[in-house]
Amino acid sequence: MVLQFDPETLDIGPFLWFGGQPKHPLPDLSIYPVARHTKGNAQGAKLPRPGMRVVPISAFETADTLPDLIALLFGELRTGE
Repeated sequence: MVLQFDPETLDIGPFLWFGGQPKHPLPDLSIYPVARHTKGNAQGAKLPRPGMRVVPISAFETADTLPDLIALLFGELRTGE
């Protein structure tokens, strides 16, 4: 999840969500490139970080409000039952 805010008012939102439906696994991350270290080693090479992926913002889903984000995380909440 990415949290954005308005720097003028400090209002939070929209939220950017990357994930599957509730009780389902994450989308396949193997389609995204492997991240690299930002600093080079002694030889100047920026080696891969195999456990990390570079996921573009376009792969995230936008949730405008906190209730929208909660619905993405947990599914639609049932009330009055």
